[in-house]
Amino acid sequence: TESMNHVLKVLSERKARYRFGAPLDVRWMVRGWSSHFQFSYNRLRIRTDFFTHPPRISTSRLNDLWKEQEGHDLPFMGVKDLAELKKTNREKDYVVIGELASAYDEYTRSISLFTKCR
Repeated sequence: TESMNHVLKVLSERKARYRFGAPLDVRWMVRGWSSHFQFSYNRLRIRTDFFTHPPRISTSRLNDLWKEQEGHDLPFMGVKDLAELKKTNREKDYVVIGELASAYDEYTRSISLFTKCR
């Protein structure tokens, strides 16, 4: 709850607004819902997604992600894992996946695989 309150305080200071999803509240997060916000920072539109049980990310990988972030001031998800999260079968996500794949040299799937899903 302390962490959640801190996140909500920072989002409030940034005048973040909900995009869609569940409220950023422990009661919703423990059930696996996600919460999505956006705010402006230095004239950039910042979008943030909060998950407690990210889809298409295994429990062991999620545990590894948290270990990898220990000691970092601002934890974040890397390109490969973000691409996995974006595999939603929504057409608009495949453009993002393509950009993520081109930004990640070792990503194992080809762009043609993503475009076949349209």
